[in-house]
Amino acid sequence: RWTPARRREAVSLVDVLPTLAEIAGLEAESFVTPLDGVSLVPALDGGTLARPNRIACEHLDEGTPAPRIMLRED
Repeated sequence: RWTPARRREAVSLVDVLPTLAEIAGLEAESFVTPLDGVSLVPALDGGTLARPNRIACEHLDEGTPAPRIMLRED
């Protein structure tokens, strides 16, 4: 259905569930809690995403004394 392509929009792992839900035909309202991400299907279809082009990410592991935070905005 989709051809490989490189896009400039910032995406996150939280976008995977809304994307798979839309592909499966599920409504976002069918989930108990609101989804944080957005579906990537519009971008896969050649359109744009329904949010500003910014991403926030937090990382914490065994060797990190405090959370690392990344903010990206184009």
